[in-house]
Amino acid sequence: MDRIVADAQPDILVLNAGARLPLKPIDDQTWDDFSAIWNTDVKASLVGIQAALKTPMKPGSRVMAMSSGAATVVQQASPT
Repeated sequence: MDRIVADAQPDILVLNAGARLPLKPIDDQTWDDFSAIWNTDVKASLVGIQAALKTPMKPGSRVMAMSSGAATVVQQASPT
């Protein structure tokens, strides 16, 4: 990311990463399953923002960071 920002010197840097939880109930997921989302969404934004700060972008440039909602998990209760 550092190299891309330094070489390209973009006017706009869009950071958009996402991953999906495995298709299984949340109570059956391991930390590794769940943290894959965190490690994709949040890490990509952090690394991109750090690159933009380390290699100053052109005046007036913008950084837009988006996330798929790594911290949001919705589970429908199963009938008992």
